[in-house]
Amino acid sequence: MQFQASVLTPSPETENKLVVNYAIDPRSINFERSDDGMEHAQVDCVVRVFTKAGGESPIKTEANRVNAALQPDVFQKISQSFFPCRVGLDLGEGHYYLRLAVRDSSTGQLGSYNAEVTVPSGVAASETKAGKNITK
Repeated sequence: MQFQASVLTPSPETENKLVVNYAIDPRSINFERSDDGMEHAQVDCVVRVFTKAGGESPIKTEANRVNAALQPDVFQKISQSFFPCRVGLDLGEGHYYLRLAVRDSSTGQLGSYNAEVTVPSGVAASETKAGKNITK
């Protein structure tokens, strides 16, 4: 699955959490129209946090499952842009390695990307682009 992600360090705007905003390519998601006329999909967004590159044991894992039930007009808009997902987690100051992943629950298709982030001491806002990846 293809996606882009931005990583926001803790700040008052993020309620002092590290926030990962995913923008998933909607063409890689299996939407199914049901009898209610809406487009349904289930997508998991996950962040695994490590303290060293190539680490085998994450110190934290957070996930968000989005159960989408989209009206036709909303589905049309998302089809022309991206499918959003957000994961927030509490992290203290330090340098971290992140494994970002998205998964379509109905097909098992997966996309992932590695990123790095430094959470500064105190509360300061900054943004790091995490990039784009195509993985199965």
